[in-house]
Amino acid sequence: MNADDSGKVEVLERGAMTAVLGDSLSPAVGAPTPATADTVSTGAIERCTHSPLVTQDRPADRVAYQRNATGWLTWMMALPFSTGPVADTTGAACGLGQSGRVWYLAGTTGGAVARTCTIPANKQIFVPLINRWGVSPDLDQFVPDVLAWFDESRAATCSLTLRLDGRDLLPAPGSVDAALYASVDAPFSMVINDDNWASAYGVPGGDTRAMTSGYYALFEPLTPGDHVLEIGGATCDGGVVDFSTAATYTLHVLGGHGHGHH
Repeated sequence: MNADDSGKVEVLERGAMTAVLGDSLSPAVGAPTPATADTVSTGAIERCTHSPLVTQDRPADRVAYQRNATGWLTWMMALPFSTGPVADTTGAACGLGQSGRVWYLAGTTGGAVARTCTIPANKQIFVPLINRWGVSPDLDQFVPDVLAWFDESRAATCSLTLRLDGRDLLPAPGSVDAALYASVDAPFSMVINDDNWASAYGVPGGDTRAMTSGYYALFEPLTPGDHVLEIGGATCDGGVVDFSTAATYTLHVLGGHGHGHH
């Protein structure tokens, strides 16, 4: 396994086969200034009694997180990366490629961003706090390597942020993994855009195989009106924050039939 100079993209090579691993901190659109511990939220242990956050308390919830982690990566990878939701600095791209009952929101390639997004009524919301992935047509040959990298990246995650309308929603520290962590450990098929997160590393567009893992948040539909959602995460090396990602969304949720959650 060879890391490129950024340390945030891993290139696996075996014979004539190559796989590229990345995460929401990969500086494919421009490297952020490294964060310090003072600038990264340590989260909170208090949860709202009537929170719209869905945690993985039931088998059906765990299935939903797995399904949406797969769906999020498929959604993101199908769009042009340089002009898509991850590189977006305003929220103008938040409606691209959306379909179905779940509305996907994106983090950043590192650093902080503020976005404004209008969401139709009665949509669940799914977002990564910090996530990572492996992509290659030959990925089935690299499964043990990818899983090991997922474990390393998970262990390096030192901070998470999840706040809705000023209220911290992170579960207690000892239960965060069970509540929010999901890993899709078996390769699945998807189509990647020619303009993708690792075009500079020779990753082509077209049919490919992928795996993904990370900390995510699934929300039941929010009440119509305006909400502020803050998400993010950080990794540490030797106890020092080396990269962080953060997005603050002003969400305009449209009205409609049914009831949302506040």
